[in-house]
Amino acid sequence: MSVENIWPNKVEYSIVVPQKAIVFGSSIPLETRLTPLLKGLELGDITINLMEMHDVLLQTVGAREHRREKQVASWTRVMSREEHWHEMIEDTGQEGWVMNTTLDLPKKLGQCIQDVNVLNVKVRHKLKIVVALKNPDGHISEVRNAGDGPRDAAANGDAAPGDASHHHLHFAQHSFRRPGQPDAPRRPDRV
Repeated sequence: MSVENIWPNKVEYSIVVPQKAIVFGSSIPLETRLTPLLKGLELGDITINLMEMHDVLLQTVGAREHRREKQVASWTRVMSREEHWHEMIEDTGQEGWVMNTTLDLPKKLGQCIQDVNVLNVKVRHKLKIVVALKNPDGHISEVRNAGDGPRDAAANGDAAPGDASHHHLHFAQHSFRRPGQPDAPRRPDRV
């Protein structure tokens, strides 16, 4: 899952989560690369929020749909020139900031539940990422990617171009068993 885009005369950016399916309670690897296209541009903090969306369709007279979105985790990463600046990013010939980090997920179901798509109940997850850009004239712009559509914006109306693709994470249950331990018996699906 990746988002790559160019904000003309400002910044070229790439945000990558190498895998779409994440084991519940583990961590999300996040790779970010930003190349300034504006002389004197500096980076502020990167804020990442894990959002959980619940969609429930009630099959009563006049079917109703209930939607809810909640933040289940938040991380802030500081991307400094001293620590993250590269004179050449891989073999691209570009200079810029590179940061590879991991985002530890909640480990309790009361904090974050797994993806579900059963009958009329759907639960899914997305990352909302905001990168603060410190412009040479002193104002702050933001690259925002909500991971599910054109939601780029900035605090002062200075906004990066949108990305209309869908970037949802899938949290799956994963059980481990000790070597030599038999598989747990499977229950038939219930209706």
